[in-house]
Amino acid sequence: MKMREKKKVSVFSSPNFIKNRRGLSAIIITLILVLLSIVAVGVVWVVVSNILKSQGEETSSALGGLFLNLKLERVSVDPDTGEISVLVKRGPGDGDLTGVNLIVSDGKNSQVIPKSGAINELETKTFTIQQSDLTDVAFAKSVSLAPITESGGKEVAGNAVDKFEFNHLKLIYDHVSNNNCVALGWTNPPAPAPGGDTAECGESDKGFPTPTPFCKSKVNLVTARNICESIGARLCTRGDLRAGAADATGCSFNNGDYGLWTSTECGNNGFYVESGIKNDIEYCEENIEATVPTGIGADTGIAVRCCADN
Repeated sequence: MKMREKKKVSVFSSPNFIKNRRGLSAIIITLILVLLSIVAVGVVWVVVSNILKSQGEETSSALGGLFLNLKLERVSVDPDTGEISVLVKRGPGDGDLTGVNLIVSDGKNSQVIPKSGAINELETKTFTIQQSDLTDVAFAKSVSLAPITESGGKEVAGNAVDKFEFNHLKLIYDHVSNNNCVALGWTNPPAPAPGGDTAECGESDKGFPTPTPFCKSKVNLVTARNICESIGARLCTRGDLRAGAADATGCSFNNGDYGLWTSTECGNNGFYVESGIKNDIEYCEENIEATVPTGIGADTGIAVRCCADN
């Protein structure tokens, strides 16, 4: 009897192996997808954590500023020098305070004056703002206080936590000039100062920066003040101009076609503008950004005449 020869079957071609191989491929693909997902999540987490850390530091600093318990204890202005003295008090509470921002506003413009110096808990500290510090405001209508804190090695300015408003205008003008008439070379006949015995002089075109002659019109109040202070003079008061301290000093400002800014307050946060003609028309200009006079019938511009003291 002839024996039946058994057919050899490869293990790799068996239905079970093929089925198992397909199962392994699915598992491997799944594992690869899981690994890729983990890597992607890791990358996203690194990016997001850095963003959260940065925002967290800013938020922490901002919140720290809110809970530093700072207040303006007293704000005063020296009537002779225009220096503003600000007494700041810190109450109990945590926070790494490295300084403060003093924000001076004239109602239309504001200027931030940073002051460094730590204030410990329950401590008071006095900061001063010199007249020369302020170049963007005409007067002090209010002073606000904002903390400067340290977070992550960086200084961060916080929002204002207290504000002081003056009951009336406080001019940031020194009514005694840094240079006198002789130092400035102003030889026009001085006029007696109203209410005092010191003599004053004024100019429109001599002793100023180039070009020569220096004639400046169509300027706002802050620009006019800064021009005068840049040479050690001061903006003339209403009394100065009406007494003739800067009369006939050039630039054709005496012909009545120009207004002249003064440092004398009037009305609702306004300042007197005088006609170039001595003891002529005057009016109260309440827009300190004005460059053309509206109350004396002249449209050439509001000009600069500076005064000095002997």
